[in-house]
Amino acid sequence: MSFTEAKVASCRITVGVIGAGPVGLLTALMLSKRGYIVTIFDYRDLFDDDGCGSSSLRSINLALSNRGISSIRSVDAKLCDKILQEVVPMKGRMIHDVSGSEDAQLYGIHGECINSIGRALLNHILMENVKKDNQIMGTFSNITIKEKHKLLSIKFSDHEYGKQLCSFQTSSPSKSIENFEFDFVMGCDGSYSQTRSQIAETIAVKQTVQDVDRKYVELRFEPNKDGSYIFSENYLHIWPRDNFMLIALPNNDGSFTATFFASVEIFHKLMAMDKDEFQNFITSNFEDVTNIVHIDVFMECLYQNSGNDLNCRTCYPYHVDGGKALLLGDAAHSMVPFYGQGLNCGFEDVKFLQSMLDQHNDDRNLAFRDFSRLRVQDHLAIIDMSKRNYFEMSHDVVSNMFIVKKCLDNFLHRILKDYWIPQYTMVTFRDDISYSKVEQLSNFHKKITNIMLFATGFGSSVAIIRLVHRLFEKSSK
Repeated sequence: MSFTEAKVASCRITVGVIGAGPVGLLTALMLSKRGYIVTIFDYRDLFDDDGCGSSSLRSINLALSNRGISSIRSVDAKLCDKILQEVVPMKGRMIHDVSGSEDAQLYGIHGECINSIGRALLNHILMENVKKDNQIMGTFSNITIKEKHKLLSIKFSDHEYGKQLCSFQTSSPSKSIENFEFDFVMGCDGSYSQTRSQIAETIAVKQTVQDVDRKYVELRFEPNKDGSYIFSENYLHIWPRDNFMLIALPNNDGSFTATFFASVEIFHKLMAMDKDEFQNFITSNFEDVTNIVHIDVFMECLYQNSGNDLNCRTCYPYHVDGGKALLLGDAAHSMVPFYGQGLNCGFEDVKFLQSMLDQHNDDRNLAFRDFSRLRVQDHLAIIDMSKRNYFEMSHDVVSNMFIVKKCLDNFLHRILKDYWIPQYTMVTFRDDISYSKVEQLSNFHKKITNIMLFATGFGSSVAIIRLVHRLFEKSSK
């Protein structure tokens, strides 16, 4: 234990972590290891049949990339290794066209992978690690878990070193109110954060909510009878159809978690279709899927389903002065899932906060203030890039211009190394480059590539770049 950690432990500083999702649990572990006395609250039943309350978790599969992995490792290397044993690596996108043909598009030129893992499984591993840490610490455990506790209000102290009074409603038959006092509060309670609402009643918080003209419905594709995958397992599968798309991520049990995204207008049309019209829509757009997956799977999940909403939320500042509260993860910044960075960004928040606490010797007032000031531009950048990436996944991936630009990007990366890194590589595999820096560099790269394509002519660019790309691929094998 470092001097700072010993100092924190000796003061018995208490913290209430609101939300027991992945970000909340990693936050609790990080703070506990620094000597803070942590109490985790969640409105759900966290110890149901599978031990992690997964029945009430959002279930879109997660793509764990370098930012998330390095953040977990910064808190607990053994925990990180345990999680990585459960992931399914995905080395690229597998594009399915209407005819059923497949085209693999690798993520990186050096075999880089992102990692698919179910949200419930990830939460289960994190929760088990929290409980294991408690058993090791024994009587003097630093973490207490309060399930079925819904946050009602927070009364922030007027005094510099005062306690924050948090009121919760329990889900017991009596619906009783329980009060707790903490030195500070961490809001990790997601996009519809009650912690954020309580902070906004205390200080001026600038908030934005942008509804996205897309909804989603999730499906599950079961494995073959022998347990094998119905599609190539080491890819993120995409059926891009412009105004709608289907994606599928592999699970470690041989199944795929698929998600259908579409505009609000498309969902309205689907709901108005009779069963024959609906079946024709599915078979004409996803014939290769319906040859393997029974049409009833689509009927059950999509037919007459209005879909789940998507939106982006921002706020600023994230903290209450005096080190009294801080928002992390979706509570501070929620984004659409099209870059697979929501969870990774939330985990990176924990790592960034850890570095701020280190830098300021656990002076929460300075650490929280700098977190808000320095992190907000990264959040705005990845939210913006996530929105744009939908059109890449649903439309651009099948266009000649996209393929040409991707080939040119990879070609320049091979030649110029770290002086030219594709945007996807920077976002997903280079956690040493901040999101805001990625956006800045990518905008510069786009200007250069557009000039190059204009100067050489689109037709010649297609032929030359594809030829060079093939030659480099052969030479690298």
